[in-house]
Amino acid sequence: RVDDIRLLKKEISNLYTEHDCLKHAIQSTADMRKEIVRLPRALNQERIRIRALTEDAKTPTAVHRWRILKGEDPKKYDLLEKLQVLQKRALRQSIENSNIKNRLAETQKTNETLKRMLSHMPTVEIKHKLVVQ
Repeated sequence: RVDDIRLLKKEISNLYTEHDCLKHAIQSTADMRKEIVRLPRALNQERIRIRALTEDAKTPTAVHRWRILKGEDPKKYDLLEKLQVLQKRALRQSIENSNIKNRLAETQKTNETLKRMLSHMPTVEIKHKLVVQ
């Protein structure tokens, strides 16, 4: 009977581990089903994005189809190029401006810490009085 009890206990522990394994398998299949639902949506979104980008790449602003019209503002393309150059320059300068502001803030912080350190240091008069004493 003792051997039978021992075997039954082992069987119970085996069943518990099998139950846990099956429970994890069920959870993983539920996660996989959710993933199966999510992946086609993501695929469709990527396809839409790719379609929009390819259409935009084919005809960005239809600049390549512009031709010089007789007497009707032939410098439009040049103005667009200048505008793009100015936008790039403005972007570059704004980035440099933010970098300079960050450096200025850092130097102000170090200045404040140095001022605090100097305020805790003894002055020349106090040093002289200590020497005299």
